Amino acid sequence: MAAEEPGAVIIDINERLVNAIKQNLNAVCGDQEIEAENFTIFRVPAYIRRINEDLFEPRLVSIGPYYCGSRNLLAMQEHKWRYLRDFLARNSDNSIEDCVSKIRDLEARARRCYFEPIKLESDDFVEMLLLDGCFIIEYFLKLDECSEDTTFEVYWMSPRVANDLLMIENQIPFFVLQSLYALLVRSSATTSASSSGDQSTFVKIVRKSMTQYDDHISDELIASDQEIYHILHLYHLSFVPKPPNPEQDPLHGRKRNLLQMLKLSQVFSLLLQYCLRPVQVTRSEGYIPCATELREAGVIFKKKPEGFLLRYNFPRWPTRDPFSLY
Repeated sequence: MAAEEPGAVIIDINERLVNAIKQNLNAVCGDQEIEAENFTIFRVPAYIRRINEDLFEPRLVSIGPYYCGSRNLLAMQEHKWRYLRDFLARNSDNSIEDCVSKIRDLEARARRCYFEPIKLESDDFVEMLLLDGCFIIEYFLKLDECSEDTTFEVYWMSPRVANDLLMIENQIPFFVLQSLYALLVRSSATTSASSSGDQSTFVKIVRKSMTQYDDHISDELIASDQEIYHILHLYHLSFVPKPPNPEQDPLHGRKRNLLQMLKLSQVFSLLLQYCLRPVQVTRSEGYIPCATELREAGVIFKKKPEGFLLRYNFPRWPTRDPFSLY
């Protein structure tokens, strides 16, 4: 063994590793409130996402931090600012200072709802929650009021927005929505008749609006003590059978729960078929299939001997081959 040089510093590798581990443990265990908070908003696992990524990513509007700033979704940012203006205009007593202060108080709790750490700065995170929360509230209020709005003028836009609001990665905590809605209805100066009432009114408005896109939504009210995590969870609660009420007829309760379970199983079956089938583009009325799709459907194309390229003739009916194009 070589002799140690005079003045050399001996580094204990194990001690350095132990100190690093202790620092990581202190960082994880420093906030005791995190252990009491349940994660409610997750990322879709990679092995499921690989089946079809388009099923799990928003196509029109980003909600929450996971897709905040995505280039493909920036077109709706202007609508969010317009909806924030409309939200503040509903109540003259509601100010942007009050909204920011309320969201700032909820920032730490909201961050703990996400399974992945949120890297947004404090101001950016609060602004995101405010814009997205007011957008969701205004969207459902306008839908409930049948308001004339550019979001609903284009026939395909509103269903796409509704679909994006139900994606697991595209959520914000429901208590943020409830807090903003409470600011909206805290005074009788609210201009919207449908916005009056307590916070449970917003739940009713959301579920009523959902029935326009899904007629399987249950009419039964959600229990007042039921905690709602986000919009997708509220939608999910519309299909989950409730426990039977002991005060009611037990036989009637079992029949009702059985019917709800059957309905829920049908929904899961349709969802499974949708996820496993090949990707198909929804065709609107009047859509003309391309030549490849027509050929796969059995249409026979034949080259014309002469004439202009874009001139085509349909055979008179009946012919030997009624699906031939000459």
